[in-house]
Amino acid sequence: MNCKTEYAGVDIELAKKIAKDNHLKLKIVNMQFDSLLGALKTGKIDVIISGMTTNPERKKEVDFTKPYMLTNNIMLIKKADKDNYHSIKDFDGKKVGAQKSTKQEKIAQTEINDSEVTSLSRLPDVILALKSGKVSSVVIEKPVAEAYSKQNPDLDFANVKFNEEKKPTCIAVPKNSPIISLKLLEQESMLSIKVKLRQQQVWD
Repeated sequence: MNCKTEYAGVDIELAKKIAKDNHLKLKIVNMQFDSLLGALKTGKIDVIISGMTTNPERKKEVDFTKPYMLTNNIMLIKKADKDNYHSIKDFDGKKVGAQKSTKQEKIAQTEINDSEVTSLSRLPDVILALKSGKVSSVVIEKPVAEAYSKQNPDLDFANVKFNEEKKPTCIAVPKNSPIISLKLLEQESMLSIKVKLRQQQVWD
């Protein structure tokens, strides 16, 4: 989000393309991640396009489209600290940040020994905690981390890997919703979005 309160990124560009293809007026609602499913189920929002991955618990509550992106998680750190971190073990006992109620929070809690996890509702607040030294690192999706590192030259990636495979990121819709029949995902749509984001130096 920039100073004009305009939203940007992979998810936003996808939402704009879907709205355009289906002749819909797009309204973006900025919400905390852990409140999204409840808002979708109660009709406060129509779809979730917010880097959400599927799991058995979520599938009981909502339906998902085909994946629009396969992604993995990485560790975002201060560039000045990069020489201090060479493996996951180097983060043992450290303060680690993550967005609340996400896969990244679970990774921080389970894959880093004796870590003190700081979970915040808004990802920008987690990044601010890293920049201000309140946490040593942030578990974050790779495309999101790339965008933040390009906007913040003082941030970089630690050369470590988590015990995971690439995860499918999908659009969530209400159970048995006719909205699933909309042209939510097409190869041409994602290709045009990726080209635009590469031009903006958001997507490698």
